[in-house]
Amino acid sequence: MLLAHRDSHQVVEAFLTTGHDFCVDVRAVGDQWFSGEVSGADPCGVVIGFRAIAAIELNTALVNFPPPGAPPRSPSLTQMLDSLARLSKTVVLYTNGSHWVGRLREVGHDYVELVSPHGKSSFYLQSSLQWIRVTG
Repeated sequence: MLLAHRDSHQVVEAFLTTGHDFCVDVRAVGDQWFSGEVSGADPCGVVIGFRAIAAIELNTALVNFPPPGAPPRSPSLTQMLDSLARLSKTVVLYTNGSHWVGRLREVGHDYVELVSPHGKSSFYLQSSLQWIRVTG
């Protein structure tokens, strides 16, 4: 469904378990996440894990279910996080009830290292990430 919206440049509205909601122009879809651009008063990029989605509104004319077991046509979450780390952009990592600001430095198979604006390194399991806001 999200791939069809990406391919046709249609916006989806994602309502997250954290209480946030966004209208997202979908850019990439992985097996556990999707990413895109949010426009409006506070534009930003987002990476949203599927488990963070409480509901999603989309164009039902574009709904097309892939065959069971079909591989994703986009990179893994680890590859997406590694790309963000290489760009050295400021991100906000959201987990259950918390968020942290910094730049991604290292991305492992199941973790990420976030360096705060004060230079402190913290490590987070990829499985704990709900969504990511890319701010600059």
